Amino acid sequence: MHRLNSPVAATALFFATGLWLTAASPFTTRLLEQNELWGDGKAELTIYAAQEKRYGTLRPTEVRHIVVREDFAGKEQVKADDWQSPGAYPVFKLNQIITVPTGTYRYDQGHSSFWRARDGELIKFASTTNDSCGLSYKQGNRSPGSWRYRAFTYWEGMSEVSTYAKPPAGALTYDELPFKLRTLNFGVVTTFTAPLMESVIDSKADQLVWTPATFTIAAGDTVWLVTVQHAQGTDRFEFDQASPHALRSWQRLDGSSLRRTQLVRLPYWKLNQPGDEKYLQAPQSGWRFISIRLDFTGGNRVNRADALSNRIFTEGNEGSKDPAVRSPPCGSGFTADTRCPSAP
Repeated sequence: MHRLNSPVAATALFFATGLWLTAASPFTTRLLEQNELWGDGKAELTIYAAQEKRYGTLRPTEVRHIVVREDFAGKEQVKADDWQSPGAYPVFKLNQIITVPTGTYRYDQGHSSFWRARDGELIKFASTTNDSCGLSYKQGNRSPGSWRYRAFTYWEGMSEVSTYAKPPAGALTYDELPFKLRTLNFGVVTTFTAPLMESVIDSKADQLVWTPATFTIAAGDTVWLVTVQHAQGTDRFEFDQASPHALRSWQRLDGSSLRRTQLVRLPYWKLNQPGDEKYLQAPQSGWRFISIRLDFTGGNRVNRADALSNRIFTEGNEGSKDPAVRSPPCGSGFTADTRCPSAP
């Protein structure tokens, strides 16, 4: 899936001439510093209507992206049990959840990217594939100066792989782009080049190779358009112009695509009871963004948004005549945007 070619001559020229950006980064930490957004105890969950290519055919499906800030255990690079424990530090995590039907079976794939909150540097990625033929798991951990990569797959010759690779300056990975590009210095940076590593979202082991990619940023009416030209083709992203610059659509090199249909902020890890599916049901009308706040007292779940629980505010419904749908009050437990203060 999304594999890039590895043209050795082009890569050698790219690195030898130092064409990647080193003097000034095209990225900023402004988005990562928005504590009023990321510190609200919720995650950003986005649902996309997708076309995923498998075996040469585009398959209609649904893809979900989850972005959340959490705390890492310093030594293990996993979620910390106690955010106050020595060495714990905040990270941003993007989970990509991909389910693709393919005839008599389906692909269930997941990918997680982790960036240090203080500087936005990618420090870990992990990927799983279950395609009914078997299970594969991969993980990359960043240490000073290099990546440690491990893979466990069901393919002969790559059942267990462990290797190290030194990334060039300014290196990026294909799989981190849906969130990483949201931290671009929009309105200032219009183009830059960077080494780009191929996707690891598939069942086979990978070679960690970076090849040159050119990024071009342009303003649309309500979106930022980011075009990425790399060794295998061209990807096109649309991000909301308004912060936090959520991904609106993604046209990938192989014809696959994502188009956003819902964006909500909610503590999804607490919404695991029968009936909680209602929070992600496609509505008849609503806003393009919602935030759900729940209280949990004495081990009993209390939904402070019961009055609006059957309304999920999504794309393309700003014209609703229902004032409760168009502008739910800040104190209701649903907030129409991040300008509403969190309910106590």
